[in-house]
Amino acid sequence: MNKVITVRITDELKKDLKELKKLDNRSVSEIIRDSLRNYLLLKKFKNLRKQVIPYAEKTDLFTDEDIFELSK
Repeated sequence: MNKVITVRITDELKKDLKELKKLDNRSVSEIIRDSLRNYLLLKKFKNLRKQVIPYAEKTDLFTDEDIFELSK
């Protein structure tokens, strides 16, 4: 179910959104939804990364190459 959220933005941000709307041929709502979705995904990723870093430090597994090397 869709919900309406009211957000206050600066005039400059509103102007930028209007320009992007024209460039991308998308609605402001679509742009904001995509931006919020991307922000939330990035925050989740960063939080997961914080949880994994201590394990990585203990095992010296930091990169994909480290994992692949271990699996050989």
